[in-house]
Parts: sequence; structure tokens; C-alpha cells
Amino acid sequence: MTQESIEQFLDACQSRGRVEGTLQWYRRGLNRLYQALPEDKFIRQGALERWREELVEMEYTPGTVNMFLSIANSYLDFVGHRECQLASQLKPKSSLQPELTRDADDTRILGLAFESMVIGEKQVTDKESEILSRNYSVGDKIVFTEESNGTRYFSSGVSYIETDSAWSSGKAGQIILAMGDFSGALMGEFELKDIYAGPQKLIVRSNGQILYDAEITSVEEPVKFTIPEECVKNGQLILDMEYPNAVSPSSRHESTDNRELALRFSSIYFYEDR
Repeated sequence: MTQESIEQFLDACQSRGRVEGTLQWYRRGLNRLYQALPEDKFIRQGALERWREELVEMEYTPGTVNMFLSIANSYLDFVGHRECQLASQLKPKSSLQPELTRDADDTRILGLAFESMVIGEKQVTDKESEILSRNYSVGDKIVFTEESNGTRYFSSGVSYIETDSAWSSGKAGQIILAMGDFSGALMGEFELKDIYAGPQKLIVRSNGQILYDAEITSVEEPVKFTIPEECVKNGQLILDMEYPNAVSPSSRHESTDNRELALRFSSIYFYEDR
């Protein structure tokens, strides 16, 4: 499995009319599989079964595990290694949910991936509910390594781990944190490792308020912004981020990478504003 073959698969999916949201989920699933493979990155028989067990241990829901497996099966079909596919699926939480097969279309994949539930008065997707189950303690630093994968706090708009950091992906993203019973104003701090095709503009919103809106030209100083107390609602903090100048290396004829890149996150940190 190579990053080049992943991009070729995504290009083929795009040519068949897959929408951008679906392609982002395909990319995320395949990058998670890539990270889970041994150093030689070969997919052998039994690899998907072991990966499924790892995802379950990481407390992914059956719907999300099945979605990732369906994506992996489609990729293996594309590269001509059906013998490594895994046909069996985990039983969904609801017996009314359809099981995924490797021939499932976008609607069925995303329908199962985005099972909805209600938390307080806000309806959130199954993916968001997984993130909410991973509590965040004020003062902890979110890092982007294999051991502590900070991308799990993103519901969208982040790429895969690259040693000690992760790129934003697309022109928008969202962070969701479960804050427990915390109340009070916060400071947010993003440490960046790189800027692609800078300067890059970053806009951060929460609860209808703009918390940050500026062009970033250097990674020497972290991005800092104040988060008012009212942005933490029902025990959660949601940050909506925009990267209007994000651009792909392929569009700049630098590589075949189709990801729209802007900022490369090294760490994210929230602490009390006193």
C-alpha cells in the first residue's frame, strides 16, 4: 500500500462522481489503515481482521468500523487484491441498520457512518459522538503522533499523522471537545510546524462568534485566541475553522497530492484565561 496508490484510487472514485465529502471519508479510512500496517506497508491476508480488532479496541462504533472496512475492501478491489478483503462486518447497534458490503454505494456508506444521536438539545453524528466520548482536560496539550493521535478531536478537515504533525485538509474543519463540567473563558493556542503556499488565512468561529481572523505568515509564534465562557455549551466546545486559501500540491504542479493544504498542526492547547 502506497500513498500514490491511495491517490490513484481517490482519483478513480472522483471520476465516477463521488462527492468531496465522500472522498474525504475514503481518504481518512485509507490513511488510518496505512498507519496501522507494518513497516513494509504490505496488506496480507488477515490484515483487515487485525485492523478491525484494533479499531474496536480504540472504541470506534460498529458503524464506523464497518465503514472503514468497506473503504478498505473497495481499495483492495481497485488494486487487484480481493483475496485480502474482509467480508464479515460487525453487527450495527440497531438491527434496523443495513449491513455494508464492498459494493455499497455512497448513500449506504455515509448513512451508516453518520448514524445520529441526540446529546442535550443538539443532534450530532455518530462520528461526533465518538469524539465527545474522548474527554479533554483543560491544560492538556493535544499532539499529533502515532501514540497520541490528536486527529481524533477533529470531526472534519484534518489529514493523517505525519510523524509528529498533521496537515489541515480542505477549506474548512471542525474540532469538538468534551469539556465535562468546566465553565469559564479559555485561551486557545495552535502550534504550527509548517504553512503551505503561505501566507494562509485562518478563521476560527465558535457559538456564532469570530475568535480569530488573520493571515499566518510564520510558524515561529503560536496562533492564540480567546474563547469566551459562553462558547462552552452543554459540556462541549465546538470550533469551526476555515482555510480559504488552502490549495493542493497537484494544482500547483508540485506533486500528485490532491489534498487542499493550509496549516500543519504540531499541537493544540487550551487553558484557562485568567
